[in-house]
Amino acid sequence: MNDTGTLLVSGGTEKVVRVWDPRTGSKNMKLRGHTDNIRALLIDSTGRYCLSGSSDSMIRLWDLGQQRCVHSYAVHTDSVWALASTPSFGHVYSGGRDQSVYLTDLSTRESVLLCTNEHPILQLSLQDDTIWVATTDSSVYGWPAEGQTPQKVFQKGGSFLAGNLSFSRARASLEGSAPVPVYKEPSFTIPGVPAIVQHEIMNNRRHVLTKDTVGSVKLWEITRGAVIEDFGKVFRLMIRKRSYLRWLVYLHGSPWMLDWGACLFTWILHNAFLQKYMRLI
Repeated sequence: MNDTGTLLVSGGTEKVVRVWDPRTGSKNMKLRGHTDNIRALLIDSTGRYCLSGSSDSMIRLWDLGQQRCVHSYAVHTDSVWALASTPSFGHVYSGGRDQSVYLTDLSTRESVLLCTNEHPILQLSLQDDTIWVATTDSSVYGWPAEGQTPQKVFQKGGSFLAGNLSFSRARASLEGSAPVPVYKEPSFTIPGVPAIVQHEIMNNRRHVLTKDTVGSVKLWEITRGAVIEDFGKVFRLMIRKRSYLRWLVYLHGSPWMLDWGACLFTWILHNAFLQKYMRLI
């Protein structure tokens, strides 16, 4: 939405950018050009221009007054998931599934690889001279961005001219002409807690075995919501150990292997039978 609240842009799986008037709820226009899902949108403060990023790896600049695409930028090799612009709307920072952040001059089409990450990029936020990057990892990273004077980044070298066809960057990458990132390490890192990616409920229904994004395996007690043991990186082994607890007992001189789950089920049926039988008597 623009600063005055008179325009709202939206996009989705229909591959089109829709422009709305939030005051009346009416649709002003529909902009076509992308060939895949639209994943990111930006609109300038005046409501004149709009930027869109798509799963087709393209960034498009739209003139809402003319209702058409005026520029397209092929800087990524995969889906574009995040956009952030300078205050003047003259430069755009973009990131996505290719784990890279690019800075692009919207007027000259000059682009530079600002940095690369270990995970796909979900969100970008420019604050002064730092671009904050959120990825599928739980940590947040702050990279130098020169947000007030982005020309300084281009002076460091390594820039290229953004193409206008989606396959141009992918072809350049295959030919070995991939750009080198300007910055190798982030200026700031806000560490996050590893996310749980796998879990198994134990047979006693009180404990859960989890595995997080760094591969660490932990045993939780559900009733307390607390970790009671940390096993490291041995998920499948611990499932076998914790799930199949049995006891060897002797009944009438013969060995029996008892599964606690089967015993509990038998005990419940036995009690139900006794209650029904006593009512009949």
